Amino acid sequence: MKEEKNFLTDEILRNLPQTHKYIYDKDIEPLFIGIDTTNGSYILYSSKMRTSKTTNEKKQAIETLGYYSSLSGVLRSVAKELVHVKGPNKFNSIKEYIEAWEDIKKKMEGLVSI
Repeated sequence: MKEEKNFLTDEILRNLPQTHKYIYDKDIEPLFIGIDTTNGSYILYSSKMRTSKTTNEKKQAIETLGYYSSLSGVLRSVAKELVHVKGPNKFNSIKEYIEAWEDIKKKMEGLVSI
């Protein structure tokens, strides 16, 4: 099985807790999930490119979006975040926003009941 190239480089992983396992999936990029092996909790992260104000150099930055006690909880938040990250820039109604969220949620329900 060919391993997919992902944005979680060795440099990024060195700066994240070593007691965690990480789940990368291209379908939820730029999000990824951490599992704290010391207590079984889940952490939702987002990868963003930031530009240094002093050097104008672009660098990848990791932002923690939340902590969760269950896989279904973190996947529910992934679905909501994907509406913001991969959805349109403008929704023409609340109904349209909810439909976009429901569409992503349905795709995730095949993985675990959320």
